[in-house]
Amino acid sequence: MEHPSYVVHDDKRWYVVRSTRVDGARAYVLRNPSGRTILARAAECQEWRRSAESLRVFRAGEHVLEIRASAGQVRGIAVRRARSSRRYDTSIPAIYSMTVKASIAITKTARRLARRK
Repeated sequence: MEHPSYVVHDDKRWYVVRSTRVDGARAYVLRNPSGRTILARAAECQEWRRSAESLRVFRAGEHVLEIRASAGQVRGIAVRRARSSRRYDTSIPAIYSMTVKASIAITKTARRLARRK
């Protein structure tokens, strides 16, 4: 019997272990991440669908970079400090520009200090 990998039952996502029948109706043996297993009728479950938008989070010490993407396209980028909810929207060109400017400033400073000696 074919069955989906995940279903939504009682507004929670469950992993489908196997399909079975209860009183002649289709049912699923479901398991949640904590290991709890239940038996639910297929009519009470909806097939779980991954959300259209994904969020990638990159952490580096006290800073967090969040990239929202959908259908292979970057929809938005935000930076924030760890443990803070305040997000600052940015873009890839802005990050590139800041990186290039910082690199040029470091190089200039190093050259200036080398000339002093």
